[in-house]
Amino acid sequence: MANNSGDRNDRFRSKHRRRFPPAIDPFDTDHITYVRRLEVYNQHLQREIQRSLESLWDGQPEHFAVATSGSDGRFEKAPQSKMEVILLHDASFDSREISIRLKELIRACPDILWDIDESKPLGDSSKPISGYHGDSTKLYPTRMFDAELLSGNPAVFLGGLEQQERELLAPIGEKCFDNMVQRRKDSLGIMRTGSKNFRGKPIVHFDLGQGFSYYTNPHLTDGGAGSFKFGPLRAVQYRLASDLISAYRTAARAGKPLPFTLDDIPKNIPERLLWLETGGFTSLPVPEAVFLADHYCYFLQQYHKSQWNYLKNGEMITEFDIEEVNNRMADLSRLLQRPIIEMTNGSH
Repeated sequence: MANNSGDRNDRFRSKHRRRFPPAIDPFDTDHITYVRRLEVYNQHLQREIQRSLESLWDGQPEHFAVATSGSDGRFEKAPQSKMEVILLHDASFDSREISIRLKELIRACPDILWDIDESKPLGDSSKPISGYHGDSTKLYPTRMFDAELLSGNPAVFLGGLEQQERELLAPIGEKCFDNMVQRRKDSLGIMRTGSKNFRGKPIVHFDLGQGFSYYTNPHLTDGGAGSFKFGPLRAVQYRLASDLISAYRTAARAGKPLPFTLDDIPKNIPERLLWLETGGFTSLPVPEAVFLADHYCYFLQQYHKSQWNYLKNGEMITEFDIEEVNNRMADLSRLLQRPIIEMTNGSH
């Protein structure tokens, strides 16, 4: 624990709290410009949080690292969403300090809406990093696929990525693959119907006939409607995730090195799609890779419009262009039928 004085911390926080960037209105610009601005907004936000966290610890922490994940790690978070945080730690870290360290984040950045309920121990075979809190029945490898270092020891963070890679090549990797494939199928189902069942009750996310998207819960707990999040956005994310796992396991079976590492690949989904295309990691024609990225940007803006309208105006329903959404949904469904990550002949 750092021995910084309260006065020093107060002055530091007072100086930097005003520098958090203002919210970005998703109704202001076209979808491509909006997603570019959103990425920069998230970069600014995380930079200021990193500066605030510098006052917490006396030098670089040795045994733990704090990472963002989900939409934060992908630089796709809307200003109204909670910031998702993972605390990764090695075997030398006293687990009793986990809650202490996470509470320090809240004190350092009280203006941030935090979601900091997960820690991941490294090197513990009984607690796979693929699992939520090490639970092998709740596999979310995308947490590390999307993770971005926020503060702490970079070596611990890199160790987490390497452990995730090893798990993908182990028997648990097959379970991760099956999990991602099933979630992709579920997302494609939502794209077709606009709804899903939650505890026996249908939840409508969008209505393709009336041109309405629904958003009824700011943090999507207890089955809140989430506009286009659980359909097109998740379908792209899970297609990429299942393809990544498949590419790793295929390379391992052939005795070849991994095509790329988790710290190589961009976290931002549109950038990831273009990175895969330009790097020769997909057999998709250039126009199709570009269309995938464009559709993702479009539905990300539509999702954020619903979220903004709900939280700023109290409106649960947001209208959208029926013809454009239906056309894009059909095209996206077609593009997601084949693998995205697939080595081109003679490339890698």
